[in-house]
Amino acid sequence: MTCSNNFFWKKYLASFSFFALYLSLASFSFAQIQPGIGLDDLPLDSDPICTIPVVPSNPNGAGPIVNQEVLDFSLYDLDGNSSRLSEALELGKPVLLISGSLTCPVFRERIPEINEMASVYGDNLTIFIIYTVEAHPTTPSPYSGTVWLTLQNINENILHPQPTTYGERKNLVDTLMSNYQIDVPVLIDGPCNNWWLNYGTGANIAFLIDENGFVSAKHDWFNQLQLNMYCEVDALIPFFSGYCTNYEDMGTFTFELLADSIAYGVTSDVLAVQGTIFNNSSTDFVVLDIIKVETDLPGSWESALCAEICYSVNTDSIRVAIPPGGQQEFIFYFYTDDEVNSGSALVMMRNVFVANRLYQEFVGVTSTSASLSNLSLQEIVIYPNPTSNTFVIENFEAFSDNSEYIIIDNSGKVVHEGALEPIINLENQDSGAYQIIIFNEDGAVSKRIILL
Repeated sequence: MTCSNNFFWKKYLASFSFFALYLSLASFSFAQIQPGIGLDDLPLDSDPICTIPVVPSNPNGAGPIVNQEVLDFSLYDLDGNSSRLSEALELGKPVLLISGSLTCPVFRERIPEINEMASVYGDNLTIFIIYTVEAHPTTPSPYSGTVWLTLQNINENILHPQPTTYGERKNLVDTLMSNYQIDVPVLIDGPCNNWWLNYGTGANIAFLIDENGFVSAKHDWFNQLQLNMYCEVDALIPFFSGYCTNYEDMGTFTFELLADSIAYGVTSDVLAVQGTIFNNSSTDFVVLDIIKVETDLPGSWESALCAEICYSVNTDSIRVAIPPGGQQEFIFYFYTDDEVNSGSALVMMRNVFVANRLYQEFVGVTSTSASLSNLSLQEIVIYPNPTSNTFVIENFEAFSDNSEYIIIDNSGKVVHEGALEPIINLENQDSGAYQIIIFNEDGAVSKRIILL
C-alpha cells in the first residue's frame, strides 16, 4: 500500500513537473516577441497619415536582421479584422511577412509567387502582406523626395497620389484587391507607418520569422534573384516544396534594344529607352553588373537604371541575376528639364563570372513640341550621301538659328555634336552607317548617313 502510494505521488509529481516545464517553455517562446508597436485600436478613416520621411531607395539592412527577435504588432485588414503576430506564432508555425503597395511594380509582379507559396505550404506557413506607404505615387516618392513615376505604372495607368488619411490608404488596398487575385491576408499599416518604420522601409521587403519570434531569413526585395524563399522555408520547417533549386552562375548574356537607343520627348518629360537582356544558357544563371560608365547630361538632367527594380538617380551601378533561359527587361531613364536639349549616357553590362560584357549608349532628345516633330524628314537635304568625310546641309536655312545636332553610330554612341552648321566635317571618323539628329524648339528629326 505504501509502495503503491509512493509510486502514485512520484508519478503525479513527474507529470506535474513536465506540465510546468511545458508551460514555462510555452511562456518563454511567447516572451521572445518584444513589446508591440501597435495598433491598439482600429484607426478611423479620417485619421491623417503622419509625415513620411525620405529614405534610401534600396535600404539594405534596415529593420531587424537574421537571428534578431522581432517586434510584436497588430494590424487590421480591409474589413477591420485584426491580426497579431504573436498570436500567429502561437500556432507553432513560421510566419512570412512581405511588404508592398499598389504603386510598387516589383511587388505587383511578385503577387503570383506569393499565391503560389501559400498553395505549396498550406497550413505549414502563415503569410501576411503588409500594405505600407506608396512607393511611386504621383506625389513625391519616399525613395527620392521627388515625383518618381515608373514606366510600368504609366503604361498600366496606376497613377495615384500618396494617401493623406487612413481611409485613402484603405481605398488603394481595395483597388489592389479588386484588380489582383491575392490569396493571403493583406494587413494595412497604421496612419503613422509604425510597421514600415520599424521593420525596414523597403518597398518589397520580406521576413521569415520562426515560431519563437526570431528572423530566420530576410530579403530586402522578396525573392529577388538569386534569393529563394522556398529554400529558406524548406530548411526551417523542414519541408520539401520542390521549388528550391540552385544553379551555377556561368551563363552568358546578350542585349537587344526594343526599338532605338534614342528617346524623344518634350521638355521636362521623362524619357525612356527600353531593351531586353537575354540569358543564353538553359542551365546556368547570369549575374551581371550594369554600370553608368559615363554620362553627358545638360542642365539639371538626371538619369536612372531600371532592371526589375527601378533605382534612384544617385545609383550608378546595379547587379541583377537572370535565371536559366530567362530574360530581364531593362530601361534607361532620362529626367529632363525645361530647356530644349539632348543628353547621353554610356552603360556597361558586365558578366560577373564570365568574360562577357558589352557597352551601350543611350540618348535623350527634347523639344517643346508635343509630337515627335513639327518638321519632316523631307526637309533634311544632305549631300553627298554617302561621303568620305563632309556633309552639306543644303536647306540649312529651313532650321532655326538655335538648332543643334548630334550624330550617333549603330551602337547609339554619340560621335559628334554641336550647333547646327551648313557644313559638318566628320574627318577621321570610321566608315559605316550613322544617324544625324537635328533638334530645336519645334521638335527633332533624324536621317541616316553613310561614311565611306
